[in-house]
Amino acid sequence: DEAKELGFETLCERHAKVWEKKWAETDIKIVGDDAAQLAIRMAAYHLNRADHEDDPRVAICAKGYAGEAYCGRYFWDTEINMLPFFIHTNPKGARNLILFRFKTLEGAKRNAAGYGYSGARYAWESSVTGEEECACWQYADHEIHVTADIIYAMMHYVRATGDYEFIDRYGLEIMVETARYWVERVDRDKEGVFHLLGVMGPDEYLPMTKNNAFTNRMVKFALTMTVKYLEQFRERNASGYRELVEKTALTDRMIEHFKEVRDNIRTPYDKETKIILQSDDFEEYADLDFDAIWKDRSRCFGEFISQEKNYRSKALKQADVLEMMMLYPEDFTEEQLADNYDYYEPITTHDSSLSAAVHGILAAQLGRMDEAERFLQKVIDIDMSEAKRGAEEGIHIANCGGIWQMIVYGFAGLKSAMWSDEINLNPHLPSCWESVEIPLKWHGKQYHITVNRNGCKCVEMN
Repeated sequence: DEAKELGFETLCERHAKVWEKKWAETDIKIVGDDAAQLAIRMAAYHLNRADHEDDPRVAICAKGYAGEAYCGRYFWDTEINMLPFFIHTNPKGARNLILFRFKTLEGAKRNAAGYGYSGARYAWESSVTGEEECACWQYADHEIHVTADIIYAMMHYVRATGDYEFIDRYGLEIMVETARYWVERVDRDKEGVFHLLGVMGPDEYLPMTKNNAFTNRMVKFALTMTVKYLEQFRERNASGYRELVEKTALTDRMIEHFKEVRDNIRTPYDKETKIILQSDDFEEYADLDFDAIWKDRSRCFGEFISQEKNYRSKALKQADVLEMMMLYPEDFTEEQLADNYDYYEPITTHDSSLSAAVHGILAAQLGRMDEAERFLQKVIDIDMSEAKRGAEEGIHIANCGGIWQMIVYGFAGLKSAMWSDEINLNPHLPSCWESVEIPLKWHGKQYHITVNRNGCKCVEMN
């Protein structure tokens, strides 16, 4: 009735104004590469379209509501691949995506209870209630890193926006409940070291590994943030802390256990390690002759090998270690990054739509622009190649976030707000790009970044 009363012209005008504002906040302008320009606008359009910034009851499903694949379920894609776009273009939308995880905390608790644990265990394929809907046991049972990824994403949002109130109102409860799950999920050995056994990392081609490096690092980070912000909250808000204790049944002994696991969880690398193994048992998997098996590189590697053989071989769907190095750049030297890139890239099939953007970002950061440009084309082709028909069952919405990250973090060289209070740029432009302009929100202010062959400029907008 309201729409009928307003009429089509008024509604259309209102619609156009909303989109005009969205484009002003998100439109990246590239000079010298029409294909990349079209791709980033396609990505921004779908990310904006799929986000309901005013309703935390829904997040963004794996196909961005553009197709029925994955049945409308929510993955870690939201937090790791899509959230950075919203953090820096629409912080309200980013906040709502994290708030969705608070709204589904009870479902995560039911998941944990179903596996015999206390606390909260977020679903690999989440329903709108937060409960697990993944039909494949190996993913549902073992791909547990999503529970820690959510804490990483929340901290990324908070550090980029300054919205620390979010932690007090919502985040601490998520932190406590997920930490309670982690300290039961680990196993302790005779030396007092805690291990995560039977784990599938982001690389889904190795299903049940020991101490997946990515997962263990995420858990250590999550427990570190939990203890830190609990201690700070207790000092500055005694009454609020008592309410949290009452609501979550938190005890001092429990916090000490969080610290014990944080300090003693197995970290499968150190600063002197040249090659960081994806898991403690990675060397036990079989080497493959990729040329003999993978007869047609235009098709997924997984089409040429049985799942049984794939699950016992060193063939990666995506490289966990490289993703970890991208998310925790302060942990590693550039030499370590280069060594691990050279080790893992040849055995990575990029069968996952999440893979190419990560490799492209790191290749650009290493100054390997031929490789970065090759990965940019791969990223573009995932949904825009007519021959590949990749969008047939819905847009790869995480890859849309990957395109944005590749331009902003890779080519413009923005240092993540997770690790930098100031805007820092170290650009590496593709050979045909004359310039790129990026609108960016940072700590509540709007900036306009320009990168060209003469350098870079960052201007605060009124």
